[in-house]
Amino acid sequence: MSQEIEPVELRALNELVYCERLYYLMYVQRLFETSIDTIEGKKKHEKRKENSPKNLLDGADISHTTLYSKDGKLCGRVDSIKNEDEQYIPIEDKNGKMLEYPLEKTLFDVELPKINVWDNDLAQIAGQMYLLRSNGHECNLGKVYYRASNRLIDVTYEPTLDTFVTKLIDKANEFKRCKKMPEPLVDSEKCVRCSLNFICLPDEQNFIVKKTDEPRRLYPGRPDGGILYVISNGGKVSKEGDNFSVWTPDEGKSCVPAKDVEHICLFGNVQITTQAIREMIRHEGTISYFSTSGYLEGMTSGIVTKNIFLRQKQFLGFNVPNIRLNLSKKIVEAKIENQRTLLRRNGKADLGETLKFLKNTSKQIDNTDNLDSLRGFEGIAAQKYWENFGTMLNDSCEFNITGRNKRPPKDEINAILSYGYSLLTRDFSAALATAGFDYMFGFYHAVVAGRPAFSLDMMEPYRPLVVDSTILRLVNEKQISKEDFVVFDGGVYMAQAAKKKLLTAYERRVDEMITHPKFGYRLSYRRMFMLEAKLLAKYLTGELPEYSPLTTR
Repeated sequence: MSQEIEPVELRALNELVYCERLYYLMYVQRLFETSIDTIEGKKKHEKRKENSPKNLLDGADISHTTLYSKDGKLCGRVDSIKNEDEQYIPIEDKNGKMLEYPLEKTLFDVELPKINVWDNDLAQIAGQMYLLRSNGHECNLGKVYYRASNRLIDVTYEPTLDTFVTKLIDKANEFKRCKKMPEPLVDSEKCVRCSLNFICLPDEQNFIVKKTDEPRRLYPGRPDGGILYVISNGGKVSKEGDNFSVWTPDEGKSCVPAKDVEHICLFGNVQITTQAIREMIRHEGTISYFSTSGYLEGMTSGIVTKNIFLRQKQFLGFNVPNIRLNLSKKIVEAKIENQRTLLRRNGKADLGETLKFLKNTSKQIDNTDNLDSLRGFEGIAAQKYWENFGTMLNDSCEFNITGRNKRPPKDEINAILSYGYSLLTRDFSAALATAGFDYMFGFYHAVVAGRPAFSLDMMEPYRPLVVDSTILRLVNEKQISKEDFVVFDGGVYMAQAAKKKLLTAYERRVDEMITHPKFGYRLSYRRMFMLEAKLLAKYLTGELPEYSPLTTR
């Protein structure tokens, strides 16, 4: 049975001409990255629909209508159509400036007309004319309005435009059939303002495969939005206009702009309204639910991922023994290296033998040929690390730790560690889901119902870098005290005050900018989590030859 191909979307012609890789990401993998720019841009577009110039859009006979070609190959929305003397004239509305100096050009083996319209905009208006003519309407003229130039440019119909559109439709369908990602552009200015540059990562990929000498950081070093934490039992999150309203029994009501929130974390018995949930889903945010003690119980998000092709690669790849073993060795090596670095930087005692032991253990991993042996090396390295963790505490510190324990934690530092690791698990679950992965199915941790194994895999190298270092600062700088904890039923637990202090310190740490050891530019740790997920995705889809987790010197 032949594969059914859906009609190509009109807007996709624009993206295909602008950048084939952008088209593939948006219309084959169905990926889109919401940002403050895209949210505000959408609002401006809606406002323009209400306040368009009288002589341009409001004078149109038909506005914002969807058309389908008779052959079923193309469909899409047309901004505006005028009817003059039985002629239908589509009008495309653009924000930017017109093309100042048009040149003769051949694209997709078609000679394009020499007019003041960008190639990608020409594809879109030609597609609109194609749709109208396909439905039997007389259409010999189209117009493109460039708002920044305040110019309305005529596009006269000629048969080569139909040929151009047909070639683009064929190319678009070819990408859908072959499922092969086009190569990224090299050092292109188009990438600078592209809304998908953090998904595409053109410079990073080109740098790793040695097509460029130095990658540009094409996206903000920190995510656009932040995390809203609500930890007071009896609290409530609701939506009021463009804001989230937060009410808690101890602090009353406060408001946060919805566009500034990427994730919401609710601890204990906190309510959230359906309207607030839907607002987060619309902007591709997540909502995480924690127990009062900090255990991650679940997450709410939109459709898990439209990129089913990546999930297919994940499920197939993680069942290949060599891939599982090689990835597992990478993350365990990185974890041990980062533990060693933290001890070397902060240890107050002579740790020469310990550091040597960790270094030798890391080297032995190269020769490991099965996961059980690898877990053994990870275990003995972890035991040595936790035995010496106390050497990083100041002499005046009122806390102590003799080893790692949990369920329940037996001392204050272990209580903070467990809570902090839950926060890190949530961050990596969100990063993996954003990249298109299923964070429940991993390659190193055993798959257990209800456990985010993939999140636990990916966060291993970051435990010492983010959580352990945060806790050292908290206790060594005396930002937290024994009065911030309660002892109950043989365990030590964080009181409300301790949770607030840890959340503040954790957010400060993940927002901290560091220099990426491979790419040389600065990113926050939280942005780094997302970068790690996307680089691993490129490895699994064959775009990169290997994956290497972050290590610090």
